[in-house]
Amino acid sequence: DYDNDGYIDLLVVGQSNTGTGIDNTKLYINDGSGNFTKKSVSGLPMTDDAVAEWIDFNNDGIMDIAMIGKQISEKPCGVYINNNDDSFTVKSFPSLPYGQIQKGCLASGDYNNDGYIDILVAGDLSSDGGGGIVETHLYENVGGSTFTDVVISTFGIRRGDAAWGDMDNDGDLDLVISGVDDSGSRITDVYENSGSLNYNLNKSTGLAGLEYASVALADINKDYLMDIAVMGKAADSSQKTLIYENNGNFKFNLTDDLLTQLEDGSISFGDYSGDGNPDIYIHGEITPGASYNTRLYENDSSNKTSPAAVSGLSSTYLDGKLYLMWNDPGGVTKATAASYYYNFRVGTVEGQDNLVPARYGSPLLGNYITKATSSSLKGRGIYPNIDDGTVDVSAHKHVRVMNVKGSNYYWAVQSIDPALGYTWAVFGSTGGWSSEEIFKDTSSPAGLPSVPADEGEYKYTKKLAFSWNKGTARDPQTDIYGCYVEVKEEDSSGNTIVVVSSDISNKHNVMVWDNSGSASYSYGGELNKTYYMRVKARHGYMLNLPEEVYKDTTTTSYSGEADKDWLWEPYSPHYTGWSEWSDGISIIELLSINNNLIRNPGSEYAEINYNLKKDGNVKIRIFNIMGELVKTVLDDYISVAGTTKQEKWYGKNDGGKVVASGLYYVNIQAAGTEETKKIVVVK
Repeated sequence: DYDNDGYIDLLVVGQSNTGTGIDNTKLYINDGSGNFTKKSVSGLPMTDDAVAEWIDFNNDGIMDIAMIGKQISEKPCGVYINNNDDSFTVKSFPSLPYGQIQKGCLASGDYNNDGYIDILVAGDLSSDGGGGIVETHLYENVGGSTFTDVVISTFGIRRGDAAWGDMDNDGDLDLVISGVDDSGSRITDVYENSGSLNYNLNKSTGLAGLEYASVALADINKDYLMDIAVMGKAADSSQKTLIYENNGNFKFNLTDDLLTQLEDGSISFGDYSGDGNPDIYIHGEITPGASYNTRLYENDSSNKTSPAAVSGLSSTYLDGKLYLMWNDPGGVTKATAASYYYNFRVGTVEGQDNLVPARYGSPLLGNYITKATSSSLKGRGIYPNIDDGTVDVSAHKHVRVMNVKGSNYYWAVQSIDPALGYTWAVFGSTGGWSSEEIFKDTSSPAGLPSVPADEGEYKYTKKLAFSWNKGTARDPQTDIYGCYVEVKEEDSSGNTIVVVSSDISNKHNVMVWDNSGSASYSYGGELNKTYYMRVKARHGYMLNLPEEVYKDTTTTSYSGEADKDWLWEPYSPHYTGWSEWSDGISIIELLSINNNLIRNPGSEYAEINYNLKKDGNVKIRIFNIMGELVKTVLDDYISVAGTTKQEKWYGKNDGGKVVASGLYYVNIQAAGTEETKKIVVVK
C-alpha cells in the first residue's frame, strides 16, 4: 500500500518484452475499483534481472522498497526510502564489488528481533554474471538508518530463492534457501537461527536440491509448524514442485509431488478462498523457453478456526515514537502461542489505518515478519525509553515501536498463525483481529513556539512572509502538530486591529511543520501599514481531559468535547500559550505621484515622490506607450537618511521638447525592486 489509502499497489521491475531490451521499474496505483494507473516517481533505478520487495525499513508507517538487479551503471542494489513525496532516496547495500546482483534473490525479515526489518540477498556478484562471485549477505538494519553486513556461515547461492520463517517456534526467524551454491551444487537447506549472530545448517533436512528455485512457507496441515513448498529444476533437469511437511526438530518429509512440475517461476501461499487454509499459486516453465503454466490449487481441508485474538493491549507515545504492547492470545496453549505472528494497523481516526496500514501477503510479508518481544528489545540500546523504564513494557510480552506522527492513535492487532489464513480479513470481522485500542493525549502541550520572524523593518511589496519554529513547544505524547496564528495591523496613527485569527493547519491532518520543525505563513497587507504576528502551537486534538477544563468562562455555549468547533479556538487547552509578537514590518509605497495629469506641459509638472530607507542608486525614467524611453529624470546615487525625496517632470523629453499628448509610464528602480505608475499629458 504505497500511498496508505487501504488498497494494495503494484511494483513491476525488469526488462520489457518489447524486444528493445529496455530496463523498467514501474509503480501502479490501485484506485480500489480494479484499476491500476502508472505513477510517476523519482529515485528508483531501471534494472534487469531484478527482485524487489515492499518493506517498512524505518518503521514510519510508509512502505519503502528493497531491490536488487543487474546494472553496473545504476548500482541498483539497496533500500529505496519512500520520502512520502513521490520520490525515493537510496541506501545502497555494502560489500557488493560491482553494486549489482544477477540471478539473485532477496528476503526481508527481522532476524535479530530488534523490531527493524533486516534483508538477506544472494546471487552472482560478478560483473559478467559468469558465476565468479557467488555470495549471500545478511544486512542488519541498524535503527532504520543504516546497514551492517553481518558475518554468517557461508552459503552463497544463485538462481535460487530464500524465505524467512520460525520453523521451530522458538521465537526467532529461521531461513530456508534453495538454488545453486558457489561450488555448482543444487541445494535446498534450512538454517536454524541459533539466537546469536550466526546461522547453523541443520544437515538432516534432506530436501531436494534445485536451481531456478522458488520457496514459500506455510502451515498446511494445522500442526502449527511451518511447512515448505519449493519448485525448480533438479539435477536430472526435470521440473519439480514439492511440498515438505515439517515434523519438528528440523525434520521434513515429502508429502506431495503431484502438483504441476515447474521451474524458473514462483510459488506462493495465500488464503484465496477465505476459509483460513493456505492455498497455493504457482507459475513457471514446463519446457524452458517454450511452454509455461499457471496453476491455483485450493486447499480442500475443512474450514479452520480463526486465530485467537490477543489480550492486554496498551500503548503510549513518547518523543516521536508510538509504543504498541500486547500479550499472547488467551485460551491457546503456550506452544500454539509461540507459533503466532502479528499484523497490526494504526490510524488517526476510529476504524482507519492511515498511519500504518494493515499489510498482508505470503510468504511472511508486512508488519508481522518479526517476533520482537519486550525481552528482545530491552537493554540493547535501541530504545532508550524502554531501557531506562520510562516506557514500562514489563507487563506485556509483545512490543512494536513505530516512528509515526498523528493526533490520536487508533490501533488493533491481528493474530496470524503459521497457516497464514485470514490474513486478508477485514478489521472488525473474524480473522484474529483484536478490539481497537485508542491512545489519547491526556495533557496539554508545554513550552512556547519561537517569536515569528518577518522580512525586516519594511517592505515595498504587499505580500508578507513570517516564519518561526517549535521553540520550546513540545508534547511527549502526540508531538506538536498544528498552529494558531494572529496577525495584527497598525495604521499611521497607532491604531491596531487583529486581521487574522485562525488555526492554519485546517483543524485536521495538515502538518504545518517541516522536517526541521519550522513553519511559515504569508499574508497580503496594505500600503503604509505595519504588521505583527504571534503564534500558538497545537498538539493532537480530541484531548481526554475532564469537561470542566474545556469550559470557557467568557461563553455559555460550549457543550463539552463534542463541540468540535470550540476545540479550535485559541483558548482551548490543545494549544500552548502565545509567543511574543514579532518586531513588526511596514509596507512602504516606493513610488507615488502628485498631479499625474499635466494639462499644460512645460509649465505644469508632476511631482514624483520616492521613499527610500537606505542610501543607494536610484533610476527614474519616463516611457511612452510604445515602451520607448522619453526622459531620464534621475540616475544617481542618493543619500536619503530615511526621508521622502521628490523629482519634477514638466512633460518634456531628454531634448527639452514638450512631449505629445498621451499616456506615459514612470518607472523607478531602487532598493532592489522597481515600480511603475501612470501620468497623462494633455495639450
